[in-house]
Amino acid sequence: MRRPTDSDGAPERHTGADRLDSWKEIADYLSRDVRTVQRWEKSEGLPVHRHVHEKTSSVYAYQSELETWLAGREESDAHGELPATKPTEPGAAPQRPPVAAPRTAGQARRAWGTLAVAAIAIAIVWAWAGRRDRGESPSVVPAPSEPPSWILVSEFAGPPEDADLAAAVRELVVASLTNSEVVTPISRAQMKRGLQLAMRPDTTVVAGEVARELASRASARAYVEGRIDRIQSGYSIVLHILDAETSEMVASVRGVAEHEGELIATLDQLGRDLRERIGEKGSRVRAHHPFVEAITPSFDAYRKHVQQTDLHLAGEHRSSLRLAREALELDPEFALAHLQKGTTYSSLGMLDSAETAWREALRRPNRLTEMQQLNVRALMAVVLDRDLDEFIRLQTLLIQQHRVGYNNLGVALGLLGRYEDALTAFERAGTETPFGAEQLHLANQLNMLLRVGRVDAARGLLPRLEGNYRRSADLTLALAESKWQRADRIASAHEADDTTTPLMRYWARQARASIAAARGDVRAAEAALEGLIDEAPNPPSESATRFALVHLRAMRGAIADEPLPAPELASAPTDELVSLGVA
Repeated sequence: MRRPTDSDGAPERHTGADRLDSWKEIADYLSRDVRTVQRWEKSEGLPVHRHVHEKTSSVYAYQSELETWLAGREESDAHGELPATKPTEPGAAPQRPPVAAPRTAGQARRAWGTLAVAAIAIAIVWAWAGRRDRGESPSVVPAPSEPPSWILVSEFAGPPEDADLAAAVRELVVASLTNSEVVTPISRAQMKRGLQLAMRPDTTVVAGEVARELASRASARAYVEGRIDRIQSGYSIVLHILDAETSEMVASVRGVAEHEGELIATLDQLGRDLRERIGEKGSRVRAHHPFVEAITPSFDAYRKHVQQTDLHLAGEHRSSLRLAREALELDPEFALAHLQKGTTYSSLGMLDSAETAWREALRRPNRLTEMQQLNVRALMAVVLDRDLDEFIRLQTLLIQQHRVGYNNLGVALGLLGRYEDALTAFERAGTETPFGAEQLHLANQLNMLLRVGRVDAARGLLPRLEGNYRRSADLTLALAESKWQRADRIASAHEADDTTTPLMRYWARQARASIAAARGDVRAAEAALEGLIDEAPNPPSESATRFALVHLRAMRGAIADEPLPAPELASAPTDELVSLGVA
């Protein structure tokens, strides 16, 4: 087996970034489960190293050694080997597709078309209309420094003759949870705002189903219920952690204070026990989606809106529209459902329907926050009027008034070719949220880091990405680093996985066409892209594919006498071109 080498053919030195420090990280890198890679080590010589400790041992591996092992394994399997095309001369750097020069503002405005519009629209709805991973298990174990998630502490039950006792016990539990590294309790003011969004009186008791509803609306995956009872001269206390989505019990702690003098000490210990159980059940209390202010009295309509947004982001637009209609049947005045409906229509290229839905949302200003109204206007400016200046003005206004809008501003700056400014905006987006960068902010940072050539920094963000964001980033990084075998392996796994979303599967097929082009088989890449045009899940994906096809033909000089691409084909966002490996 050959020694690991870098792209210049020199022996590769192991670095910290090259090292994987657990079975989980090794399995994630190989896109397999832990059991499979452990079997490979025993039966096929997968290069895994061990640190032997006094009683146990820990494992680690190097990415370069794994790639070498995979190359040797694939050479022995004719079905698993990529076709060799145009081998590189010894000592020569591998061929890379040309990089497009940044566009000027005037060029970007003149070229503003379907794909650019949809990229902004999707970014806006991700940034503030609610988004959630589709329920996949995280692809990496959460780091200890992962930001905390919200948790709601409901009103506690207690002796009817001493109403203040239950309230005092609740406040002591809330104070204890503020010391948790996993969760942060929702404040009284935030609970009051939740009641307003649910259009309930401020005096509503937040317990039982009301607590569950407010926890879900606040993007708290779990909530705490408690009860204190008198037992002769002492007290019995029980605390339950429940799942806000299913109402299932996550954990429970109990304690007894023999007399009133022991009550504070008992509650202190119960608080410690509760924090410990929450730490053990970390994955059960981690939020799936960020907070979104959806003003509707119908909890069922709210839940359908969340599902509607999920389906939109997964590229399942027809199903998303169905759920929008169901949400509006439950609450016809639900402005945010109208807004999301319009965004889905815009992704389908149905701009008249999109405008109608957005105007329906604006006709209900009492059901939209001021921030949401500004965002609707921003959508209409960029999608309907193609006015990038107005879009940037509105995003700047959002930043000034509400400290939000950095992510969408970053998208616009990227389209103008101002990549460093876009990267700064994406980084600011992460610092302005209560618990640190959200998955979308991290994914956008990674893509822009690759655009400016900071591959090591982009790789450093991988452990913080989860689910489809991580899967997409793994593939993007493999393409950016010209690791074609790894990229092909990841793309093939996405295509074969029944749980892969339509957009992710389509992107995987685009990536395989990119791999063929990068290896020199441009005609095979053309054929693959031509086959993808009619299978595009939405107009933006079709435009991206057509743009890549035109670019590939230009690379081999096949369109000298053909007409220039239509404006919508010249407007693909630069991060889409990086994804396709042609810019």
